[in-house]
Amino acid sequence: MTARERGAGKQPVSGDPRQRMGDFQTMAVNARMRVHAVLAAAGLEPDEADELVCALEAAAVAGAHCWVEELDGCAPDAHGTAYGEGWDGGVDRALEVLVSTADAPNGVGDRGGLRAKNGASVRRSAW
Repeated sequence: MTARERGAGKQPVSGDPRQRMGDFQTMAVNARMRVHAVLAAAGLEPDEADELVCALEAAAVAGAHCWVEELDGCAPDAHGTAYGEGWDGGVDRALEVLVSTADAPNGVGDRGGLRAKNGASVRRSAW
C-alpha cells in the first residue's frame, strides 16, 4: 500500500491515470459528505458547512495553480520554439481553467450542485 493510499483512508486507487482521477473524485465526494456530517454534528448549518468546504476546495485548486504556473517556460529546448510556444499556451489554458474552477459561484468544480439526502452539497466532477 502506498503512502497516497494510506492518506486516502486505505482506499485502493487504480494504476490508470484516468481511472485514478475517478477514484480520487469518489474519495472527495465521500470526504465531503463526512465533513458535512461532522460539521452538522458540531451545530453548523448546511450552508455554513458548504462555504467552509468550498473554501478548502478553492485553496486546493490554488495550490494546483501554483504547481502548473511553474511549468511556464519549461518546455524541453530540444523540441524547438513552436513546441515551447504550444507548451506555454497549454500552461496558460490550464491556469485559466483552474482560476475559473476556483471562482465557480457554487463551489469548486460546480457544474450544477446536487443536494444529498442529509442536505450536504455534493458537486459533480469538474473534469
